[in-house]
Amino acid sequence: HTLQLCYRVLEICILFSMIWLAPMVSTDRSYVTSFWYQFYLHCASSFLFVMAAKETIAEFSQCKGFLATLFTPEAYFFNMFNYIDLLNIVLFDVYALHMMLYLGHTEVLSRAVLLRVTAIVAFARWIQLMYTLRPFKLGFIGVTNFIPILHSFKNIGGMFIIVCFFFCGFSHA
Repeated sequence: HTLQLCYRVLEICILFSMIWLAPMVSTDRSYVTSFWYQFYLHCASSFLFVMAAKETIAEFSQCKGFLATLFTPEAYFFNMFNYIDLLNIVLFDVYALHMMLYLGHTEVLSRAVLLRVTAIVAFARWIQLMYTLRPFKLGFIGVTNFIPILHSFKNIGGMFIIVCFFFCGFSHA
């Protein structure tokens, strides 16, 4: 799970960098044609495409494991989190395919809509990152495993939300 957590953090960093680079692209069109921007865009899009394919294969493997190996389809199909995973994976796959089309100079969405879709995908991946942290238990008896700092969020949760609002407001300005 630690390796998957690292992949998810890297995905979010790449998606946020693509969001932050977008205003520079829209104001200065010469930036779009620069070699380094195109190189970064190709590398980031390729990485996201590979990660989307990895997520899809992993989800199909999990489904196959429940259906063919364990013979417990109800354990897979009656779990709400599997449907949330499927929705995130389909959204991520569609985004990755669109980015590959965008690199091939086939624009399906306008630049403004693509920026919004990137933000939605980044938010969905952030939610899935939080879900990836589920093996690191945070229970009523205390915190186990690697993340003891999360125990403090029980006591300072409200203050954390306020700080998040200030951070978002500052980064938006």
